[in-house]
Amino acid sequence: MSSIFGDSHDITFGSSDASQKISSSKEKSDFVWSTRDILPARWVRSENSTFQKEHALPIRKERPLVTHTPVVLKPSLIRLIDSMKSSFLPASEWDVLRIISFSPVDVLDPMFLVRNGESTLLFGTGFSQMQNAGISYTTFPDMRLVSNEKDRLAGWILIAPVSEIQSFQMMLEALWFPHVYWPRDIIANIRESITDIDFLEKCRFFETFTVDSDERKVGEFTLKNTSDGLQIKNGNNSFILACSSIDTTAIESGTAPLLTKDLSAFHFSSLDTTFLSGEILEMTGNIISKHHLKFTFDTFYIDKKSVGVVAGYALKDRTELAQNGVLTFVLEEDRSTRSILGHIFIDSRGFVHSYEMMGVHKSILSWIRKVYEDEIIKNPRLERAELVHTLRREITKYCFLLTGRTPVVMPVILER
Repeated sequence: MSSIFGDSHDITFGSSDASQKISSSKEKSDFVWSTRDILPARWVRSENSTFQKEHALPIRKERPLVTHTPVVLKPSLIRLIDSMKSSFLPASEWDVLRIISFSPVDVLDPMFLVRNGESTLLFGTGFSQMQNAGISYTTFPDMRLVSNEKDRLAGWILIAPVSEIQSFQMMLEALWFPHVYWPRDIIANIRESITDIDFLEKCRFFETFTVDSDERKVGEFTLKNTSDGLQIKNGNNSFILACSSIDTTAIESGTAPLLTKDLSAFHFSSLDTTFLSGEILEMTGNIISKHHLKFTFDTFYIDKKSVGVVAGYALKDRTELAQNGVLTFVLEEDRSTRSILGHIFIDSRGFVHSYEMMGVHKSILSWIRKVYEDEIIKNPRLERAELVHTLRREITKYCFLLTGRTPVVMPVILER
């Protein structure tokens, strides 16, 4: 009964006129008392010849089987995207073509986003391998902006075969299974690699080009297969993605700028325009300019410890902790006088050796008091968040000057 009524064993029965408490502590869990099936009350004669009303008794009946809807856990990539602040592109004119790279130049199959008006195309996968803290991780691009564009995503154009099926499946589900365009042989290979039949039924694969045609209309864009690469055209705007040989030696086309890359940046070879990951290029005819807005993209990693997908900054923190350790200190502040009460408690892990810990901690404690007092003198109304940020920054710099190491500093301020 505790699964239905909580921890209480006293259950109230009866209508709005009267109620009766009946103990249910020894009832089995497959029965429940029904208040709508109570026997009617009747008058009986007691030993002293007076008539008293006999209490109504409830009838025990079987409780129907209750089925619980299982909780479906979202894929790890979708949970990560939901937990991060989303990115979005500002509005633009209909005759402006925008190009954004999500990948650094060292990625073999970079990912690009091309948008015009309310129609968006994705090109490439951005999959790669990266060493971090001695472990090799499968990586793919930042998905926040792409996820925000999924409502207007006309198609995902893939050029090279997909080597990371697990990453590809996660990205497909995060983007609500967009139309994917591949050559026929790559479609056949990917269908054989996906073992989940239910997942495969949600996928929508199409051939990029057929035997009889080298052009395809996708959303507001026209794709054309040329000798230099894949041409993307929208109205008067056009460029060629040199996907087959994306380097500086690619042959320039006379009809459209050719997008290539070298070891430093992506560039349009015929227009001498370079750009990096996160920069927004705007094309109007043969005029290409950079938007003042610039994104800071992170890198997503497939965690080898079955944790799922992690963002790049999480692994950077792990590396920082492994190399320089952590330093924490707790101080109690009197809000009325803006002063430190009593002692400051300090502790560290992986930061200094045991023989130097006493001297280093003593010097840091003195510097904490100095920084605190200086900041309060400059601004007596300083907010706690800004004070914590200042303490973290100044103590980190002081630790580097003192020991040559930069631990992860974690200040804790208690108010009284």
